[in-house]
Amino acid sequence: MNSLHDLVNQAMADYDAGRFQQAVEHYQQALIQAPTSPELQVNLANAYTALNDEEQAMIHFTQALSLRSDYAEAYYNQGLALAKFDRNQEAQESYRQAIVIKPDFYQAHLNLANLYRTQGQTDLALGHYRTVIKHQPNHVKGLISLATLLRSQGQSEDALPLLARAQQQAPGNAEIYEHLGQCCADLCRFEDARKCFQQWVTLRPDNASAHCCLGAAWNLLGHYDQAIEQYSQAIALDPNYASARWNRTLLYLAQGQWQKGWQDYPQRYRLDAIATALPHDYPQPRWDGTRFDGQTLLVHHEQGLGDIIQFLRYLPQVKQMGGRVLLESPKTILSLVQDWDCIDQGIPTQKDQPVQQPFDLVTSLMDLPALFQTTEKTASLNVPYIQAHPDKARRWAHHFTQPGRKIGLVWAGGAVHHQRVAALKQRACRLEHLQPLSLIDGICLYGLQKGPGEAEVLEPGNQFLLENLGPACQDFADTAAVISHLDLVITVDTSVAHLAGAMGKTTWIMLKYDADWRWLLERDDSPWYPSVRLFRQGRNEGWPAVVQRIARALAEL
Repeated sequence: MNSLHDLVNQAMADYDAGRFQQAVEHYQQALIQAPTSPELQVNLANAYTALNDEEQAMIHFTQALSLRSDYAEAYYNQGLALAKFDRNQEAQESYRQAIVIKPDFYQAHLNLANLYRTQGQTDLALGHYRTVIKHQPNHVKGLISLATLLRSQGQSEDALPLLARAQQQAPGNAEIYEHLGQCCADLCRFEDARKCFQQWVTLRPDNASAHCCLGAAWNLLGHYDQAIEQYSQAIALDPNYASARWNRTLLYLAQGQWQKGWQDYPQRYRLDAIATALPHDYPQPRWDGTRFDGQTLLVHHEQGLGDIIQFLRYLPQVKQMGGRVLLESPKTILSLVQDWDCIDQGIPTQKDQPVQQPFDLVTSLMDLPALFQTTEKTASLNVPYIQAHPDKARRWAHHFTQPGRKIGLVWAGGAVHHQRVAALKQRACRLEHLQPLSLIDGICLYGLQKGPGEAEVLEPGNQFLLENLGPACQDFADTAAVISHLDLVITVDTSVAHLAGAMGKTTWIMLKYDADWRWLLERDDSPWYPSVRLFRQGRNEGWPAVVQRIARALAEL
């Protein structure tokens, strides 16, 4: 008979070599000689877990704990097994029991935190990750896990020192540079982000994501050729990499290379951030831009309110291609187009209910510029395409009896989630930044602000507007009526900018330095809206400098 020592050593060697059935047999023989050993019961349970024998694994974990109820490692290994078998609630309880017995059991804290994280229990996960770092200050996986969860909650500033500590411990760990770069990009430290992503590429030259992130950093730094090169390298490594294709497409469009840009514009449907922004997923065939006589086409909205307003311009052309046209859109937008002959029926979007009316084909408003092969010369052919309703305009007229040039101001768009793309972050200024405009003689300033920014009107020093009309606007038809009385609209990049431009109103748009693709690069005009003038931030320039240029331009009018 083999000795207990030999049997255990053989079982451990079998397990390490992936010979799990042999490991089971040797542990069973060992248990004949040491039937009261909880350690052998745990090892046997682990071998059964590796064989995906859930029933036997749980039997032997239970046996181990019956032999020794304060065996923290048994609870920990049981937690691992339960998690493998998707019994996550029970796995959490096993990890908690291990921690009760052994409070500094950092592996149990780490795994419990991971489970809480996957279940959206962020505060609990953060607490256990911090406990890991308390007991093991240089635990690389713990540092990365805590940092990435903090970043997902918009706390990139707090995540950076954790990742820096992890980098000191594991300078060859490519994952660390990925997360370091993303945090730096979140904080608009784009050169630091580029360096981190460059190191990621150096360590993982065959990683398509590394090249894509490096391309994004070059893009934010204004080095567009290098950005295209990195996006293309990512695509060469992974031809199905939708994010790289999408980023390259947006840069082509921003550069005015619209023919190239439209080719990959449909790649956005493969991105979770875009796909989840669609009102519904319809099974009908996508419209290819050809005639659809005798059929019904559903045109649905996509992305933001400004996007919808911008691409409403194509609906007359759509109608000329054939049959009935249905428009699915937020109700506030439908108020603008209720009298349009090119729309046979406007259907308010309902979150939980797709369009019930029958239709044969489907397309998105944002598919239309590519389907019609839009160029800079054709982009503004239908402008202006939105008019204020005369009755609504008359109802708003009493607000505009003051003499002087009447100027509408919008200083903030809708709320932007911390995980959305950098181009949307920090696009808002504050009302106080616009205060210098009130010093110019002969003008009357009106607010058109709705949403999070409207409360700024009440802040000390911000009482320079005649009134903020935004909260009284029930829909975009009201906003259009207000704009019809104005001589000029000054706005950040938001839906009002598109509405004013679509009405042909003189509009000055304040753009963040990394503006959206539709405003192109380094231009102060827009092929989409002839009445628009663009005032761009310089790199590393804040809003006050932009407002100073606007004030000078106003004084020269």
